[in-house]
Amino acid sequence: MLILFFLFLILAGIGIIEVSFRKKLKNDEIIIDKLDQLLHEIKAMNKDE
Repeated sequence: MLILFFLFLILAGIGIIEVSFRKKLKNDEIIIDKLDQLLHEIKAMNKDE
């Protein structure tokens, strides 16, 4: 019975880590997209000059 309890704790821990990791990845993707947009805007400004 104790073994099952520890197994459950480990699985729950892995699940929580995975969810927080996915959220972090999503945030990183958003940041990368914004940086990409800025880069395009800067290139466009340089072409105008």
